[in-house]
Amino acid sequence: MMDRSLSVLVVDDSRTMCAIISQIVKKIGFTDVDAVYTGLDALSKLKQKTYGLIIVDWEMSPINGPELIGQIRNDKSLSTAVIVLTTANHQWVAEMLKSRRTTGADIHILKPFTADALTAKLVALVPETEIVQI
Repeated sequence: MMDRSLSVLVVDDSRTMCAIISQIVKKIGFTDVDAVYTGLDALSKLKQKTYGLIIVDWEMSPINGPELIGQIRNDKSLSTAVIVLTTANHQWVAEMLKSRRTTGADIHILKPFTADALTAKLVALVPETEIVQI
């Protein structure tokens, strides 16, 4: 069950996208939302606090989204979080799906996305979720 009291971490190298995504997850009903702008900052934040939902941008530097997710999934204390991988690059997602490569993310979503689209993805992942359609 996706509990809206879970802490959410938004990781995107664009401060504007961090603000937009943070607003979207707050609109869904999450109240504890933090944002960082690099994968390195995310790893540091993850050592300080437990997050139930992590939303990660694909294209970042020096650690990109899939690399960050790999590090999270390899750490048993972090690996239970639901991870959403976002990108505006439709070609990357198409290539990933075509080659059947996995990024380790639970959900992939293309930017720009709405609160309704993210809610639908979360509900599909956790069907008995308490997250209501808005």
